[in-house]
Amino acid sequence: SAPCSRSTSRVPRHERADVKLAAAQADGFCNSPDPASGAVLLFGPDPGLVSERRRRLIKAELDEPDDPFRMAELTADRLLQAPGLLIEEAQAMSLVGGRRVVLVRQAVDGVTKAIDALLAMGGHEALVILEAADLGTSSSLRRLIEKTKTAAAIPCYRADGRQLEAQLRGFLQEHRLSIEPEAMSFLAAHVGANRDLTRHEVDKLALYKGDADGGRVTLADVEASVGNSSALGIDRLVWTGLIGRPGDAARALDRLLAEGQAPVRLIRAFASMLMRLLPLRARVDAGEAAGPVVDGLRPPVHFSQKEPMRRALERWSVEQLDAGLGLALAAELAAKRARSPDRLLVRRLLFELQQLSAGQVNG
Repeated sequence: SAPCSRSTSRVPRHERADVKLAAAQADGFCNSPDPASGAVLLFGPDPGLVSERRRRLIKAELDEPDDPFRMAELTADRLLQAPGLLIEEAQAMSLVGGRRVVLVRQAVDGVTKAIDALLAMGGHEALVILEAADLGTSSSLRRLIEKTKTAAAIPCYRADGRQLEAQLRGFLQEHRLSIEPEAMSFLAAHVGANRDLTRHEVDKLALYKGDADGGRVTLADVEASVGNSSALGIDRLVWTGLIGRPGDAARALDRLLAEGQAPVRLIRAFASMLMRLLPLRARVDAGEAAGPVVDGLRPPVHFSQKEPMRRALERWSVEQLDAGLGLALAAELAAKRARSPDRLLVRRLLFELQQLSAGQVNG
């Protein structure tokens, strides 16, 4: 929904407007949020884009993102235990001046009542940022924010196809690089499910490329950087985890952890692939054959990915993929907590996915 009058003007809660913030306006809004907006919901299947827009919102409001006098963080679990805490934090005045920010992490439908109570007041002092995973149109939290005139809902969808290519070219242009078509196809096949990871891979590619050959990225450059042994090893882990033998997957995981790969990156690799497979499997359920679905993807899937992707589409149902994605996202959230046993989390996720693949657990 679009921002309107200032929160301090106590806009009556019955004033509603079913006007959503246009996707093209999202980045501009995050870079310079309207002071009238009291709450912003960031949600969607791309956690990297959610994080990037959250950082932009906070940067626009605070000189120091970690300023303890102007920044407060809450979790959904905490709000479920103490719903009134949100109003207390949102109403608190900054001791050093300026607007405060209240960040609610892992926002889910369970906190809708607490958010509704805050918005019912008609205005509050802080900018409340709600950071959520993907929320369907039936989500009570999403419906509340979209229909409340003093709030904004910003979806964060994964770029694919031409959008992904445009995003990659934009990142490359920041490094004054152009790219050959074959190199773009390979690059797009290995990134895109998470904006943060995509930018990281392009930054790594730019560092590898340097100023050679007039800044023209070739397929060999991409294979040497993005398609290095670590990336290929992660691909091997994902595919052996989804369609391979348990022993092969365990060995691939041990090798990556021994190389120093961050467990959360491995968890995200599973989440990214499951997220990519979901809409493709829906097409298979609608009557298309898995092979042509994979062959017709744009940008094209790298030849090394086609056969395992086809097999995964034939083996995994939509329900299994959805359940697996839920497990991966839960593992990522758990891995981000302080002192979390992230290595154990990725091992448990691998085991759970193999159980799902074998049909031994219910999704």
